[in-house]
Amino acid sequence: MGLTVKGDFKKTLKVLNKYYRIDGRKNLTRASERVVDRLRSNTPVDTGELRDSWGYDISIQGGNLVSEIYNDGHAEETRGRTAPVVLLLEHGHGTGTGGYVPGTHFVSRTLEDTHDDTIDELEAVIKDA
Repeated sequence: MGLTVKGDFKKTLKVLNKYYRIDGRKNLTRASERVVDRLRSNTPVDTGELRDSWGYDISIQGGNLVSEIYNDGHAEETRGRTAPVVLLLEHGHGTGTGGYVPGTHFVSRTLEDTHDDTIDELEAVIKDA
């Protein structure tokens, strides 16, 4: 059994070359900046330190571009344990007097709100390529 293929594949190569020219780092940077800006605007403000501690790093991992969104604001230490304040605000935490402060879920809400916009932007980039 054999397989014979004829043609010059001009149309296929044209489409593949179009996608090859997409600047993934530029588009991922733009999406990362948008997420960080929205996280900053949605972060509860006391001193402003937590709000101003959002950032991102783009790296290549396993051959893929990856954006890591982070908050390197201060951490709270209680009973010998340390927890980032952003996690305490997001998920809630106990108080020193036995009470409980419920989470605000501002990170998960922000990411949900940003997801659709980011997908729309990436689809537009692919269509325009």
